[in-house]
Amino acid sequence: MARLELSSRAFKCTACAKSFATETARATHALAKADHHYCQPCNRCFGSATALDQHRRDSRAHTGQPPLVQPSAPLVNYPVRTTPAALVLVTPARQQSRPVSALLSAPAAEAEQPWVAPPASPAIPAPFIITSPILCRGNVYSRHPPAAQSALYDQLVPRCHTLGRLKLEKYALEDTLVGEDLEEYHATPRHDLSFPKRKAVVLDCEMVGTVTATVTGGRGRGRDRDRDEVVALSVIDFFTGEVIINSLVKPQRPVDDWRSAITGVTPAILSASVARGKALQGREGVRAQLWQHVDENTVLVGHSLSSDLKTLRVLHTKIVDSAILTAEPVFGKTRKLGKMAGLEKLCRELLGLRIRGGALAGGGCAHDSLEDVLAARELVMWCLQNPKPLQSWAARNWNSELNKGRKKYRMQNRSGGGGQRRQSRDDLDSDGRYSFGSDQHVERWEDVVDYELWPKSPPDWSD
Repeated sequence: MARLELSSRAFKCTACAKSFATETARATHALAKADHHYCQPCNRCFGSATALDQHRRDSRAHTGQPPLVQPSAPLVNYPVRTTPAALVLVTPARQQSRPVSALLSAPAAEAEQPWVAPPASPAIPAPFIITSPILCRGNVYSRHPPAAQSALYDQLVPRCHTLGRLKLEKYALEDTLVGEDLEEYHATPRHDLSFPKRKAVVLDCEMVGTVTATVTGGRGRGRDRDRDEVVALSVIDFFTGEVIINSLVKPQRPVDDWRSAITGVTPAILSASVARGKALQGREGVRAQLWQHVDENTVLVGHSLSSDLKTLRVLHTKIVDSAILTAEPVFGKTRKLGKMAGLEKLCRELLGLRIRGGALAGGGCAHDSLEDVLAARELVMWCLQNPKPLQSWAARNWNSELNKGRKKYRMQNRSGGGGQRRQSRDDLDSDGRYSFGSDQHVERWEDVVDYELWPKSPPDWSD
């Protein structure tokens, strides 16, 4: 009994005095508490972020490690891979021998003297493990220690949607595409053990409308929704929050609808990025960059990913869509889903997180694609770990929404349906976006978009 009590006291949080059964549980608790200011290598908590930074600078345990910097964007967890310098094999000094050519050319007296090895190069410090939470525009996002990432992956994989669900939600699949459409699409690379890729990433695209040859009444050139092209791409690692790709993209066709209020991208901003060589070149450039990090076994995570993958012309089947995760508890796992909630609404009601210019966000543009992928990541993690609260929220929320829809429908019928509809359930695809497939008059994007339902959001590319 005494041994058991001693073991339980061994894993105690120094900040709040709570006890844990294992060191991993205690470390996870300390990392989740932003006010604990926890140093994982030293197993210590500090009273403030300043004290923690001072400790990392001065402590001998951190000698040779870079100081912690708190950025406004997510930190990178993995060391950057660079081309290694020539390898040098070093043996102990007493066993060192000079090159043969040097011994032959040296004077006899010098050759008899023992050769002293030159000072060794400074040892490369071990990779600095970042344990602080991720900060983005005033919000704090979770960062999980390596010990917890494996368990999180085991929770994520079973939640990948079935092919039947992906087909119902209009995902592009190989058996649903024919002819020229199939030729345009590219499947993610085959799994290759010699080139390991990420286990799971979060992806978000911003799209613009491009010019096509179709003519519509009174509006000049029309635009089929399938002709949308990507103008910005953000990809992060699901487990660490590491920023993998964050780039503007030059569309292949002329743009006739920039949607700058949503994407945050203007012609001037994109032109400047292209001139600096910072922009990716169309879908091909995006896919080439993406293939460096994902393969057929990578889980793609995001909010309403079907349109993103269609725009990129990418075929992939290991998908976890936060819009589907939050709608299935109401509509079921086999039926076609109805109206889906936007990312901003889901974060506000499920996570208590205000994104896109909310009260906690720090100034500037109200939209940020990095913020969106971080929010989608946090939302999926919450859904994985809180199935019962999700079910309760879904039943309460959607019953209210359906009642509102029925009431609105009855009122429209009583009034004879007078006036042009601004937006109805039929105008929304399964991903909550306005449908351009109607034969009705094509409206401008700004006239029909619902900023609460629109799941995409633009980054601030002004810098």
